[in-house]
Amino acid sequence: SGKMQIVPAVYETGDMLSDVVNMLWIRAKEKGLEFHINVDPLLPSQLFGDEVRIKQILINVLNNAVKYTKEGAVTLSIQCKEQENGNALISYSVTDTGMGIKK
Repeated sequence: SGKMQIVPAVYETGDMLSDVVNMLWIRAKEKGLEFHINVDPLLPSQLFGDEVRIKQILINVLNNAVKYTKEGAVTLSIQCKEQENGNALISYSVTDTGMGIKK
């Protein structure tokens, strides 16, 4: 019916991030860009969520950052904002030295 099916499951945070970083690091390096990743030490080693969708979103945003950055760096930062009752609020942000998005 056109709606995206969310499929939550337990996944290894490090494995998911390695997949994303390995793919984007190569693209950044090919363009002569630096690629940085900042991971909060409080980030749980396992999360429950839709790993495929999260990975897809991160790859899309990072691909755009690499694509539109001519020189400098692209940085992925992951923060664990809060944890309580088995729930964690995770913040993913991408910064770059590209031209930016027109407002």
